[in-house]
Amino acid sequence: SLRLNSSNSVALLTNDAGLIRSSGTSCKSFLKQLFKTKKVSAVKVKKSKKKDAEITSEESYSSVSHMLPRWWYPSFNFGSNVTDYIGFNTGMSDPVGFHSINLEGNYFSELEEFGPSAFYEYNTDPTTPYSLNIGLGYSKFFFDNDIRDIPDRFELKKLYLSRPFMLGPFSHKATLSFTQADVADFVSTRTFSEYALSQVFFHQTIYDYAFLQDATFLVKHFYQETKNRRSFAGQEYLAQMNFRLGKKVAPLLQASYGSLDKSDLGSGVLYGGGYGSIFQSITHEFYGISNNDAFGNEILTARFQLDIHLASSNNGPDMLPLFLRKTHFLIGMDYLKTDFIFVSGRFLANSSISSAYGGLRFKGTLGWMARLKL
Repeated sequence: SLRLNSSNSVALLTNDAGLIRSSGTSCKSFLKQLFKTKKVSAVKVKKSKKKDAEITSEESYSSVSHMLPRWWYPSFNFGSNVTDYIGFNTGMSDPVGFHSINLEGNYFSELEEFGPSAFYEYNTDPTTPYSLNIGLGYSKFFFDNDIRDIPDRFELKKLYLSRPFMLGPFSHKATLSFTQADVADFVSTRTFSEYALSQVFFHQTIYDYAFLQDATFLVKHFYQETKNRRSFAGQEYLAQMNFRLGKKVAPLLQASYGSLDKSDLGSGVLYGGGYGSIFQSITHEFYGISNNDAFGNEILTARFQLDIHLASSNNGPDMLPLFLRKTHFLIGMDYLKTDFIFVSGRFLANSSISSAYGGLRFKGTLGWMARLKL
C-alpha cells in the first residue's frame, strides 16, 4: 500500500497484479478494508501499446580512444625480499573490457637502476566469465639475498593463454604460458625458455561463518630449456586453506612442494623463503629467512597459522587520509626442507628448519582507497 496524499491511498496485490486498488482513506485503514474483503474501487491497468525500441544499426566503437591512463598510485618497497624501490603503477582499459594494459615503473635507488613492467591482455568476450584471455608482458626486478651483496636480477618476457571456468562456489583457471628470461643470481648467469601449464582450483564458501572459508590449489608443470646448460622438466604444487572458528579466530593451513628432474644447480633451481604480500606472490614461503635463501632441485614447506581478531576501530586522524580498520594477533609455525639453506651465515645441506613467530597485524586504509597490512 502507498499513501499518495492526505486523502488517497493505492495498493497492488501480488495475487492480482492486473488491478490497482484505490481508496480515500489512510494506508492503515485501507489495508484493514482489503483484508476484511470490503469492496473498494478498482482501476484496470492498461497495457502500453508502445513498441520496444528497435536497433536499426550496429557500429563498433574505437577502443584506441579509451586507452588512456585514468588513475595511478605510488608503489614502494623497504625492508622486504625485493630490493628497495620507489615507483608508480597505472592501468587502462576500454569500457567493455576487451583490452587492458598495466604499466609499472620502479627506481631501485641502491643500484641506480630502473625496473619497468608492462602487461597487455585481450579478452575475447568480456560478457562471459568463460572467455579466452591472451596476454603478453615484460618485467625487470631485483631480489635481495643474504648470500652475497649483489642483488639477484630477473628480466622476463611472457606470452600466455588462459581460460577460467566457474560453477557455483568453485572455479578453475588453466593457463598455457611461454617465458623467456635472463637471470643473474648467486647460482649462475643464464638465459632460458620455459613452457608451462598452470592450473588454479579455488573454492569459496557463501556463508560468513562457515568452518572452511576458502581453499586454493595450484598445480604447475613446466619444461625449461637453458642455453648452454641442461634442459629439464619440473613441477610445483601449492595448497592453502582458510578456516573460521567463530567470529574471532581464523586458522590457516598451507603446504607446498616442488621438484626438478635433474641433479645440477647451474641450469636453475627452485627458491624458498620469505613471506608473500599483495605486491609479491611466493610459492614456497618460510617466515624467518629471506626469499632465495633456500634453494635446490626439491623443496617442501608447511605452515600452520592463527589469525585472532582483537578489535575493529575504523577511524583515524581528522585531516590525514590514514584509517585503522582492524587489529589482529598473528601466531604461526613454519617448516621447510630443501637441498641448501643459508641461515646464520652458513649453508645447511639436505636439511630442514622450522620457525615460530607471533605479533600484531594492523589493517588500515591509506588515501581512502588503498588497503594496508602491517
